[in-house]
Amino acid sequence: MDSVLSTAEGKYSSIDRIRSEVRSITNIYSGLKLEYSPYVFNDGRTEMLLMLKGVIPVPISGVTYNIPVGIRLTATYPRNPPICSVEPTANMRINVSKYVAHDGRIYLPYLHEWKQETSDLSGLIQIMIAVFMETTPLNSVLKSPPQPPYPTQMSGRTNAGCPYPVQPFLPMPGVGGPASAAANPPYPTYSPFPRYPQVQASSVSTTPPYPPNPSYAVGSSSTITEEHRKASLLSAVEDKVRRKLGEIFQQYQAEMNVLKRTQVDLMEGERKIQGILSRLENEKRELEEKIQLMTEKKKEIEDALGKMEKKQEDLNVDDAVVPSAPLFKQIFELFAEENATQDAIYYLGEALRRNVLDLETYLKQVRELSRKQFLLRAHMQKCRKVARLAG
Repeated sequence: MDSVLSTAEGKYSSIDRIRSEVRSITNIYSGLKLEYSPYVFNDGRTEMLLMLKGVIPVPISGVTYNIPVGIRLTATYPRNPPICSVEPTANMRINVSKYVAHDGRIYLPYLHEWKQETSDLSGLIQIMIAVFMETTPLNSVLKSPPQPPYPTQMSGRTNAGCPYPVQPFLPMPGVGGPASAAANPPYPTYSPFPRYPQVQASSVSTTPPYPPNPSYAVGSSSTITEEHRKASLLSAVEDKVRRKLGEIFQQYQAEMNVLKRTQVDLMEGERKIQGILSRLENEKRELEEKIQLMTEKKKEIEDALGKMEKKQEDLNVDDAVVPSAPLFKQIFELFAEENATQDAIYYLGEALRRNVLDLETYLKQVRELSRKQFLLRAHMQKCRKVARLAG
């Protein structure tokens, strides 16, 4: 998955959101895989698009079927909705309805009302499963059995040998007898092997039929009264309304789940923001206290500088440093004298360079000052050892 996303990274601006949604979906629906394949638009353009291809589980009448679908993400996703379609295999046939076109394209209210902030792939798949539970998008096609040379009884062609569920049809007026009852069972039969709903190739229905009410089934007299027709219409309308309400309920339930997840994310974000604001308030309080302390220190320094400026004229340099012990005073004086000797040697060198002194006088003075400097340093070193000072 990561290699496919890295290939398409330059094409999609919201690749991070796509990566998060695809990873979440593939963890839930293991039958879906990510591909990067070409797609031909209605205007003839061909473009490489990311595509979630595979099967999604759809429970139908207590049996779970794997419906093959394809979800293609355009370059403007999530600003625009994805392109969805069913992907029938060779032994499947598209069941055209108001949600699935003849070419397999899927049309849902969720796609028509797509919103970048609240809509996502997870909610889309949940809506698809809810819709496919009510309106099967695919049917398995069985080859028509060879016609027998002689007419056979309809009761011999039962559904016992068909391993797939067969869609029932309403009995037509004017058809009676046991043969009609066997050819059109009032309720569908199911097999223990879950596959796709199948119909005979010669009788494919584009909309799911409604099972008849057994109490109004056609009898051997083949006479249908007005009450029978009225009851049949009421039953069909009631079933259609019930299925429509179930579809709307499933759609709103999926939207509510999406909204609940969004609410949880928003509440988590609110807690994080509250924590950040609390830390900022604490830091602001500490900063204000430090600013107040620095202001007080600054005022003290300004007062001390003002006092020093007033006493500067009466200040004696020798009284500025007062050692705490006579030994420390001796070290201080030796250090000052040694530095003065070093300065004297420096200025003798400058006088020699400027021809103020001759060489003989310079060497004599430097020899005397160097001897004095040596003695000062030795004396100072001895004093430091007595005072237990480092170095």
